[in-house]
Amino acid sequence: NVPPGVKPQDLPDPDSRGARLTVEYCAQCHNLASPSMHTAKEWKAVVSRMVAQMKRASGRGMMGMSVMAPSGEQQKEILAYLEAHALKPISPDALGSPNSAGAAAFRSSCSECHALPNPKLHSTGGWSAVVRKMQSYAKQMDKKKIPDREAKEIESYLASQLSH
Repeated sequence: NVPPGVKPQDLPDPDSRGARLTVEYCAQCHNLASPSMHTAKEWKAVVSRMVAQMKRASGRGMMGMSVMAPSGEQQKEILAYLEAHALKPISPDALGSPNSAGAAAFRSSCSECHALPNPKLHSTGGWSAVVRKMQSYAKQMDKKKIPDREAKEIESYLASQLSH
């Protein structure tokens, strides 16, 4: 399952060739994923898997649509774009206040779907929006639900880490 997509204009550097190729090829079959959905290492495997699926589906139609696969050069450009704007994770061992309830909730809930983002990545308000969006994604993707109480703990924890 892929979470609801981002709009092409909301991608980082949306007018770049890498962004345009990502839209052209990736959105053929599913919602457009944010590059920050995966780490650079994860993107390499994802792009490889997706290109293989596109090549298998190319020319024979999939779900009633014609699927195109990127050339080798286009695949490299897509991967370079996604890696450049990928999630920059933090090791769980590097988290501040690692034994707090908020840190535990952050580790368990967020790592359910992806690597842990650096708490300094967003402002307090930005993290609030991200946590709410992740609650929605988890529900839509049939992942472990993030209860409101836990979401508030995560938000408080992330806000506390901005001042360290």
